[in-house]
Amino acid sequence: MAVILQATSGPAAGMKIVVPNGQVAHVGRTRWADHSIPGDATLAEIHFVVDFGAQHCHIRDRSGNLGTLLNGEKIADAQIHSGDQIAAGQSIFSVLVQGEPLPAKATEIDASIPVVKTAHDYARQLDLSPEAVALIEDRQRPVNYLDRLIQGELFADAVRFLAFLLPKPVAVAWGCQCLESVASDRLPPPQMSALRSARQWSAEPNEKNRRIAETAAAAAKYEGPASFLALAAFWSEGSLAPEGLEAVPPNDGLTAQGVMAALLIAASQGDPAQTAGRYRGFLLQGKVLAESQPTA
Repeated sequence: MAVILQATSGPAAGMKIVVPNGQVAHVGRTRWADHSIPGDATLAEIHFVVDFGAQHCHIRDRSGNLGTLLNGEKIADAQIHSGDQIAAGQSIFSVLVQGEPLPAKATEIDASIPVVKTAHDYARQLDLSPEAVALIEDRQRPVNYLDRLIQGELFADAVRFLAFLLPKPVAVAWGCQCLESVASDRLPPPQMSALRSARQWSAEPNEKNRRIAETAAAAAKYEGPASFLALAAFWSEGSLAPEGLEAVPPNDGLTAQGVMAALLIAASQGDPAQTAGRYRGFLLQGKVLAESQPTA
């Protein structure tokens, strides 16, 4: 499944933005946006973000005072549905969420899925080492780039790239699987609770489980790899503020950062002579998950 934004007017007319389930897309003027509209000076560098989560598809304004309109209303964060209209800068986008019918008289949208993103599309959003950047090739598939990182023993870069490549619930599940393979019998009780909460959220990524994960991370004093996995779940969506307070949306890359931190810690614990082997084991497990995703 995917959400499709098709530009019907303005400088972006004819552009089609496809966001697969579990992925995020940044739209704006700069070339660093996932979908760039450089011909529209009224757009912010990153104007809005579309986040297709496990249950809902959201649009989040990132334009500051410029504003993003959903069906004529200025929004900060809102759920989008088939038939909605998004106005950003001088362009208008019609929305189609696959599986949701278009309402009567809605703009017709071509629902065919284009070629998936390349390794460069993902890597340009990350702080990779110069050695890792040098391995990127034109039109390279993400899993092929991952192979090159592993072959070059650029393990930290490979973990960072894979944590960002995988959909958030899958990335957290990967982290849990890796930690369980090397340390589940040695974790203290608070860490075990944090690990279980992260695993629970990855299986059922809802608001209740997201909040449970944050509570478990706090109980573990935000220390250790399992705490970072629980935080990765908490950072996935929603608000970072306590319930009842004004929403503070998380940065879109926080979940990947939490998974990465957990695995870097887990790989470095124990006998240093086994660190490279632990990394390889983690990345092999993650690659299997990546190859099952349509984005890889």
